[in-house]
Amino acid sequence: VDSTETVTRNLTVSDVTNMTNIDNIVSMQIVGGEFILFYEETINTTVEMPYSHLNAYAYAVIEFPGKLWINALKLLVLPLITMMMVVLPSRVEAIGPLGKIAIPLYLFTSTCAAIQGSIWAWVIQPGNLGQASSIPGSVSTEDGENILVTDAIFNVLYNAVPSNIIVAMSDLMVLGIICFFLAIGILLRHPNIKECERVSVLNVSQAILRCTMLLVVWVVWFTPLGMLSLICLKVASTTDLLNLLGALGFYLMCVAVGHSIHTFLFYPILFWCTTRLNGWRYY
Repeated sequence: VDSTETVTRNLTVSDVTNMTNIDNIVSMQIVGGEFILFYEETINTTVEMPYSHLNAYAYAVIEFPGKLWINALKLLVLPLITMMMVVLPSRVEAIGPLGKIAIPLYLFTSTCAAIQGSIWAWVIQPGNLGQASSIPGSVSTEDGENILVTDAIFNVLYNAVPSNIIVAMSDLMVLGIICFFLAIGILLRHPNIKECERVSVLNVSQAILRCTMLLVVWVVWFTPLGMLSLICLKVASTTDLLNLLGALGFYLMCVAVGHSIHTFLFYPILFWCTTRLNGWRYY
């Protein structure tokens, strides 16, 4: 978009003698024993405007599939988590000896994967390259406020025990929701809970869980269309496509490094520690 911009320039008195079309002088200062004149000048500029080639109707049409897909995913998160946490403790006895070994193993490997992902994200920093915290052992928020590591750890515990479960569900505080409904599922096995009440709650929870899983499958089928819509909007809205692609490249590198080390290094080492066998044979 072509536009005009008013800028302030300066000239010395010796330069003014060679120019006769100086207008709009705004101030004068003495710097180093020489008079400096400051004047305004209007220049033509070209400003790159996002969506300059799209009107409001085209933008709304392109945004619609992606926004609808995101809303559907957010809609299914809460019932999926709550019902799964209620039903899970009742299935511990039905999983058998092999399941009792597989569940702790799965939790251990998932925890290690999460730790590794956090480490590589902290080392590579795909979205925050070249920036560092001003206080050792702290991280910075978007407002520049430093948060100590101890505060971050305590905040995790605070989020695990929300003061109001309704507010936690409205704000989708996942950790607090998991802890609360997992406690409900565990307490359903308590002797003080009547068998008919326990069975009724579990039957309703299992029915809702099955319906939610079916809805998840239907939503996943629309993933290509939703992702296409979101990517098109992001590419159309950015004014610096090269920086966007660079940030995306660092993100993909972070994911590739984390998955490669976890798959080809962590699992063989864990397999050797538990069985004394070479895990590389199974690759």
